[in-house]
Amino acid sequence: MTYKQIAIITLDDIHTDNVYTYGSEIHMEGGSVHFKNPLMPPSRPIFKWSSRYNYQGNRRSPELPLLTPEKKYKLEVVAQSIPANRFYLKLAFSNRQGEVIGQYVQRSDSDSFTCPKDTFTYTITLYGAGCEQVIFERFILFEEDVICPIVIEEKRSASYAPLERPSFLQLVEPLLETNEEKKG
Repeated sequence: MTYKQIAIITLDDIHTDNVYTYGSEIHMEGGSVHFKNPLMPPSRPIFKWSSRYNYQGNRRSPELPLLTPEKKYKLEVVAQSIPANRFYLKLAFSNRQGEVIGQYVQRSDSDSFTCPKDTFTYTITLYGAGCEQVIFERFILFEEDVICPIVIEEKRSASYAPLERPSFLQLVEPLLETNEEKKG
């Protein structure tokens, strides 16, 4: 199965509504975000990205690309935690009314998911699962690339008698050969 990369998502701006800031030490270094909070309780959202924002209220653009409902995607995360493997991603899909219509939890570095049918917007949240530190670099979103078989039809030669030729062939009539000319 092949996948086509559609987005690389990083954490460029730190806003209080998308980062857990209570008692946290956060700094950016070399393209990655270092998050440290040894007193943070488990299952708290650390970072959050959304595919839709109220620009008038937040002055922010969406960080996530739009997904096509009922299509398969793959999400790869590049991050580390101390202790190791103590974080997970949660994708929440909502419809036009803002109701959550599907959720997906990813505990590994790379996994696939299918976007639910009536998805209008979605969020991706990085949760701590008993970690003290997280070094987040990026996550990469891939779309499943469906390979369609190519059907090659055999060309059939058509021959028309000079009086039976369709009108659209009049322009190229001098170039056409008839069966009689081939035989002779």
